[in-house]
Amino acid sequence: MEALTKTHSITLYNDDKLSFDYIIAVLALHCGHHICQAEQSALQAHNKGKCDIVSGEFIEMFELKSKLDLLALKTELNSYESNLH
Repeated sequence: MEALTKTHSITLYNDDKLSFDYIIAVLALHCGHHICQAEQSALQAHNKGKCDIVSGEFIEMFELKSKLDLLALKTELNSYESNLH
């Protein structure tokens, strides 16, 4: 998912209850990640405690976070901070 204006991002947090396969499938189906990208995000969240998984405009990110909440992923909606200057 890519929006023209990135104002918010979603952070995925580590979860010891859900399987890697489940998290990878959710990221692939709902966030548009390729399997490899979804695996890397799941591993980063597991190893570092969190991982930014997607960014875009507020409404799009709010709706996606709502879906992820229903699917039991631990996520947070944040103001987007680009590291590009």
